Amino acid sequence: KFSLYPLFAKEAEGLFHIKTAGTSYLVALEVVAERAPELFREIYRLSVERFAEDRVSYHLSTNTAALPSPEGLSDEELRRLLEEPDPRQVLHVAYGSVLQSPLGDELKRVLLDHESDYISLLERHLGRHLELLGVRG
Repeated sequence: KFSLYPLFAKEAEGLFHIKTAGTSYLVALEVVAERAPELFREIYRLSVERFAEDRVSYHLSTNTAALPSPEGLSDEELRRLLEEPDPRQVLHVAYGSVLQSPLGDELKRVLLDHESDYISLLERHLGRHLELLGVRG
């Protein structure tokens, strides 16, 4: 998608809207995976459990048979789930289920406790999007 951004920005002549809620949530999960791996493990477990229902409004080609069990993963392997397409989609699609569950409050607490980490990751990630779209801060 990043390769399309410069062309998109040129054709739209600067008149566009970027949806970042999903990106912001996945960045939040990066912080949780780093700072609270057991919570991330629970979020991943819930996301897998809820995936069949949560995915109904999305057109996805997720290979659920390839999803690893959270119990067998080290903390480092948990963090890498966010880099793999199938687990990343599962985590992304289940954001509503996670945020509406008791895990949502725990996630918010971790983000508040590590706010500077979250801000730094958001700036880096969203900055890349904005730079390729030609947006200047």
